[in-house]
Amino acid sequence: MNTAPMQPAARLLRLVALVAIVAGLGDAQSVFIDNGRDVELGEQRGTWGSVAERWTGRGTLLAPRLLGAGDARIEARIAWKEGVVAFVVGSASLDIQRDGTLDAWGDLFVRADLREEPAPLAATTVLTLTRRGDVVTVALDGGVIAVAIFPATSHLGQFGFATLGPATLAIERFAAHGNLVEDAPHVALWSSTPGDATTYQRPALLTTPRGTLLAVCERHAAERSEIIARRSTDGGRTWSETSMVWDGDLVPRLGHPCLVASRVTDVVSIVMTRDEPDGRSVWSRSSGDDGVSWTEPVDITDASTRPGWSAPTPIAGAGIELLNSANEGRLVVPAIHIDESAGTAVAHALISDGFGASWVLGSVGTSSAIDGCQIVEQDDGTVVLFTVADDGALVRTTSSDGGHTWSDTPASTNLRDIGPSFALIRATSEQLAFASTFTAPRGLTLRTSPDAGATWSPPHVVTQRPVAGAALAALPDGTLACAYEAGVLDANESIYFERFDLEALADG
Repeated sequence: MNTAPMQPAARLLRLVALVAIVAGLGDAQSVFIDNGRDVELGEQRGTWGSVAERWTGRGTLLAPRLLGAGDARIEARIAWKEGVVAFVVGSASLDIQRDGTLDAWGDLFVRADLREEPAPLAATTVLTLTRRGDVVTVALDGGVIAVAIFPATSHLGQFGFATLGPATLAIERFAAHGNLVEDAPHVALWSSTPGDATTYQRPALLTTPRGTLLAVCERHAAERSEIIARRSTDGGRTWSETSMVWDGDLVPRLGHPCLVASRVTDVVSIVMTRDEPDGRSVWSRSSGDDGVSWTEPVDITDASTRPGWSAPTPIAGAGIELLNSANEGRLVVPAIHIDESAGTAVAHALISDGFGASWVLGSVGTSSAIDGCQIVEQDDGTVVLFTVADDGALVRTTSSDGGHTWSDTPASTNLRDIGPSFALIRATSEQLAFASTFTAPRGLTLRTSPDAGATWSPPHVVTQRPVAGAALAALPDGTLACAYEAGVLDANESIYFERFDLEALADG
């Protein structure tokens, strides 16, 4: 089984090839066979010549459709004399040398069972990918070279070929059968490029009282640290250009943006951190125009910490406005801190009865919060604080006074094996929505609960790329919005956005 890590030079070549795939230039004139129909080839980059159903050249050559969920088959006749040819599917690739040596990289293939003994290839080789249920099989001339497990409900994405090194590739009879779709299910709100040290981290997402969808994240470059935003007035279908929420030097570092809005004033507040040489401070800004402009930052550190605490940190994502209790209109932001005496992360809440203009500290939760925390409100006005216990179970602590004090004993839910980051919101009056990272395999899943977390739908796999975190928001049309931090090599390469049908999620 060939699963050795790629060397830096090979990783760089691989990343360049994948970026070429994503960037894609131009339309080829030859045809691709889509479920028996001839259509123009989709994207190419590099130097390619084509006659009828045969292409010859170097670079990347992609099918014009994406491979969606469900059973499928891809087939192509390929020939080359030297170098490496990569068969690319989504963000993964299977690198093939002339002597039959294989190297796997990316979501689909990195954990695949690969043929252990290289076998020299014929002058012209037929490559096939077959997907049956959760099993994906790749073969050369009928001999299986890779078997991978990938959820049948997940898109495999764009597919095609790329050359590495001196390879010149000839491809003919490039065809696919199955669920071929036009568009990728997600859009990239922000993405870095090869050789660029910029990273994007900790997305926050909020539907404002006016219906604007506001997406925010951290952007860190070589000498800059910023909180940036984009706005959508049509539920995430189109987006504004990137705007600045707060900019600064690399030190102090800005981070952990949490959005919350008041329906009373239509004002959006954002709570953030700034890492100073002597510790972490907490700041807030507000916007009366749905994120077009922001007030000057206000230091609220004194209202966010106590003696014996360090690193007070709002949880990136969104806070809530209480709607169903004597504290109606109160804003509550989930946060954590380090209890220096115990050396553990503990949850607490930041509270504003001034519509975001001023903040006070709520009491401390009673469970560990190393993986963060999330807050929702029930119909009876009870505020529920969700954290992840040491055994990986999702647990809940309640407050009957709007987040000032919490119950003594956390109650466990039936949700287990929660990853190192999660997001949870009340999506409708009847449903909770839950997003969680996972590590085996890596990625992000969504679930819903119709009964305040007592039971949960089966997990829906959003992606199996490396994911560091996610944010959720309910949209006015009843769908669920999700922004997540993911990438190909590292999780902080991009922030992606995707919409989901809540009924479909509930049905599994």
